[in-house]
Amino acid sequence: MVDAIAKIDTENQTRVISIGTPGPTDANGRIAKVAINLPQWYDIPLASEIEARTSKATVITNDANCAGLGEAWLGAGRSFQNFILLILGTGVGWCHNSKRQFICYSPRDCRRIKYDYFQGSITEL
Repeated sequence: MVDAIAKIDTENQTRVISIGTPGPTDANGRIAKVAINLPQWYDIPLASEIEARTSKATVITNDANCAGLGEAWLGAGRSFQNFILLILGTGVGWCHNSKRQFICYSPRDCRRIKYDYFQGSITEL
C-alpha cells in the first residue's frame, strides 16, 4: 500500500491520505475493526501504520462511506441535499446524505457516524 501511494504521489505533494476499507472502522478513523474479505484483519491500526511509513496524516473509513462522500462532493449526489447510497459487494454498505450532513452506517456494530463535510466534524450518534 505504501509503495502504491509513493507511485501515485511522485512529487510528494499529498498532505493527507484517506483509505476506504471493506468493513467497519473505529469512530476516529484510525483502526480497521474487521476487513470482511481479508482473513486475520481484526483491530488493525491501519492509519497509524500508514502515517509511520509515509509521514502523512491518514484517516480510514468504510469503502461505502468513501463512495458516498465522493458522490456528495463531485459525483451524482452533488446536486442533491438528500440521497442514499447502497453498495452491494462482499457485504452490504450504505450511507445517507441528509441536508449536507453525511451519515455513515456500519452494519457490523450498528453505529451511526455523522460527518459534516463542510465543517469537518465527526460525531458518533
